[in-house]
Amino acid sequence: MEKQTESVSIWTIAGGILLALVIWRAYNVWQYNRAVEQVNAMMVQSMEESKRSTAAARQQFIERQQRQQAAASQRKYEVEAAMTLRPDERCINKQRFRRVANGWEQVGSC
Repeated sequence: MEKQTESVSIWTIAGGILLALVIWRAYNVWQYNRAVEQVNAMMVQSMEESKRSTAAARQQFIERQQRQQAAASQRKYEVEAAMTLRPDERCINKQRFRRVANGWEQVGSC
């Protein structure tokens, strides 16, 4: 009868060890999955922050381009306005002349 008791206790110990290993492995898998979920959440958050900062930078770039285009358009208008000659003016060798009673008077450059 002793052999049968020894045999049962060995199988009981082996079963207990196997059960402990299965539980330990399940716990490790659970920890791993939890860590993966945390990393994924951090990556999603990082990507969202990156998208927001990229969108903000893009908007700033567009606004800067619009300001530059508006300034260039204004300068072009000012230059064209300065270049427009009145009916009594002439541009000769990049010098602006205005008609006076007895000839021409130099009034600037064109």
